[in-house]
Amino acid sequence: MMEVVLAQQTQAFLHAAVLGLLLGLLYDVLAFFRRLGGGGVFLTALLDLLFCLMGAAGFFLLVFGESRGVIRGYLPLGAILGGALYVVLFSPSVHRVLGKIQGFFAFFQGKFGGFQGKHRRRSK
Repeated sequence: MMEVVLAQQTQAFLHAAVLGLLLGLLYDVLAFFRRLGGGGVFLTALLDLLFCLMGAAGFFLLVFGESRGVIRGYLPLGAILGGALYVVLFSPSVHRVLGKIQGFFAFFQGKFGGFQGKHRRRSK
């Protein structure tokens, strides 16, 4: 009986760590879109709200799926450790890839964005 409970708690902790990893990835992806969009106040607030809602929904589903609505101390700890693991192990690689994608878009923005500015009709 004790082994079953410990196995369930370990599984819930690992699921919380995976949630932390996914939230770290989500944060980096949303930060990429924030940079692509120019980083305005409205876009930043909207993407931050989206991140908070998705994080809350993920944690809500985790808590109700793993422990029937009881927040155990190891669940937030697992999510925090998963997020820290993402920052240390995966975030630099994700930043590199997203930076290359951003550079690709910046290249085309420079090529075609300047075209509109040079050949725009002037109004009198």
